[in-house]
Amino acid sequence: MNCGTLKHVSRFIRHCDRAGLQRRGDKSSTMSWTKRDWFFCLILAVITMVAYQPAWRGGVLWDDDANIGGPELRTLDGLRRMWFVPRTTQQYYPLLHTSYWLQQRLWGDSATGYHLVNLLLHIGCAVLVLKILRFLRVPGAELAAIIFALHPVNVETVACITERKNTVSGCFGLAATLWSLKFDEGRSRSRKACPPAFVLTPRGNEG
Repeated sequence: MNCGTLKHVSRFIRHCDRAGLQRRGDKSSTMSWTKRDWFFCLILAVITMVAYQPAWRGGVLWDDDANIGGPELRTLDGLRRMWFVPRTTQQYYPLLHTSYWLQQRLWGDSATGYHLVNLLLHIGCAVLVLKILRFLRVPGAELAAIIFALHPVNVETVACITERKNTVSGCFGLAATLWSLKFDEGRSRSRKACPPAFVLTPRGNEG
């Protein structure tokens, strides 16, 4: 990413922060998303995809082959065993392996598809981080979302197909956090949405 691009991103973030400060006094605008917000999410997604280009153009890494699942698990019976038969997979991550099962039926063993899904889940986590910080009226929420999306600590999680358990559980965990915050604000519709998110969070990443 060149200096000119960084300057434009920095200028856009400062503009968003100023707009956020102007709206801070209006509680009803905390969760209202404008065209500018969606445009920022689009920019965030593009920057993240460019930064992770080597990952989504790569192949399988380390133990990806062993964890994705062999031909014996690509049937409906294999899907049942993932959830209900102990030691069917190396580790019990039923929601994770269900996502692999679905992808294998859609595009077989194409590594690009797996990497792109990992990347989209990571971008989804970054957007949820932005929404949570916006809800809490934290200054610099846009900069924090960019740092989360591009921080090197997340590279293994995004680049390794096996590590999708982190992005899957991250999406559900962040979504549950956001719904919980909205519930605390008295939004009754979150009462139905929050429990499933909390239940699914550990299904993606159990130790």
